[in-house]
Amino acid sequence: MKKTLAGIILGLLLSGVIYAAPLTDYSRGSAQVDFGVGYNSGSANDPNNSPSLSFGNGIAVNGAFTAGLSEELALRLRVLYSNSFSNQNTSGTSITVNSVITPIAEVLWQCITLERSPVALTIAAGFEAPCLSVASGNSSVFGPNYAPTLTFGLQAVAPINESVKVFANADFGLKATIAGVGVSYAVAKDADINIGVNAINYFPVYKDESAAIASRNITSLTPYCSLSYRFML
Repeated sequence: MKKTLAGIILGLLLSGVIYAAPLTDYSRGSAQVDFGVGYNSGSANDPNNSPSLSFGNGIAVNGAFTAGLSEELALRLRVLYSNSFSNQNTSGTSITVNSVITPIAEVLWQCITLERSPVALTIAAGFEAPCLSVASGNSSVFGPNYAPTLTFGLQAVAPINESVKVFANADFGLKATIAGVGVSYAVAKDADINIGVNAINYFPVYKDESAAIASRNITSLTPYCSLSYRFML
């Protein structure tokens, strides 16, 4: 049951990811803060229908701070919140994930810059440590569910003109793939509004505690809007 719950939670975490147009100036002292709100619209397909599962819609909130370390490297700290939920009934016990708060620390490497190409490409790698609000029966708990896990992703930014940029993101994991696109509009010299959508395909295969095989395909679509502000430290 613990493996089952952890797999479901991982899908919930990933479905809450929100992106803004990545910082493209990585010079030392440059920084960007982001804040975004999205809506998770998810569905679950369980061919075996055992144990039962429901995947709820909900609000996803994201905050991020990015600081340039050199011309090509930056550090990004993010906090993700999602109030999507999942009910897992195993051996007569109902487990509900009420909310997920996930801090993430990443190193960004801008391997292709806008000075050398019309498109900037960034590779992100780091760790996330989800904390969960989980209810089981008459008891509830909040805290980390499992050890920090490795994250890996790609981000691309292409300026259309002085005010508009398009961007795309992709995240790869053992149990999920996420892809997203968005448009960023400069409302001021150092401030952008971002609008986009992320799609997730989560494909776990696992055994529950009664050794019954369950194969699930969880999909989620998350439209979002976010704000970005750049400044010098």
